[in-house]
Amino acid sequence: MGEFVDKAVDNRGKTPPLDDNGIHPLIEVAALGGIHPDYSKIEKYLNEKSFKNNLRGYLKKGDILFATVGSIGLVSLMDSKEESAIAQNIVGFRAKENFIPDYLYAMFSNEKNQYKAKRIVMGAVQPSIKVSQLVNVEYVLTSNFLEQKQIGSFFQNLDRLITLHQRKLDFF
Repeated sequence: MGEFVDKAVDNRGKTPPLDDNGIHPLIEVAALGGIHPDYSKIEKYLNEKSFKNNLRGYLKKGDILFATVGSIGLVSLMDSKEESAIAQNIVGFRAKENFIPDYLYAMFSNEKNQYKAKRIVMGAVQPSIKVSQLVNVEYVLTSNFLEQKQIGSFFQNLDRLITLHQRKLDFF
């Protein structure tokens, strides 16, 4: 993972105070699984003070949000709502300059790559994975920038098409 991840945004062990009137969404695992977090599933918020003073790291557009507890391996690609925080059971991976976030999202979503992560899950009442173990997983990927761009675009367009059709079905 060190080949393609520049930074991990990790707020585990750091529960910030919540505020019903807060303006900063706290992204939890329930909001992951689509190409971007589903903000309609957000139930918790942070106020400005809590957001500025109680987090170890902050998200940027293009970070890969990866569930480390419960639904392990569930991923989403962070959108432009950078003023959001992640819950303790999610880690945000930031791509190195020579890797395209859309491609890495598709790579993390790949069934074979998810299986590799799930093999190191620690069994418990609530299954979990340690980030220190996750970074040693050898993922299947390409370093060819053009190929990354094409694969990332393909899967992003496919996800958008699926979302569009799902909304049409939900409408009926």
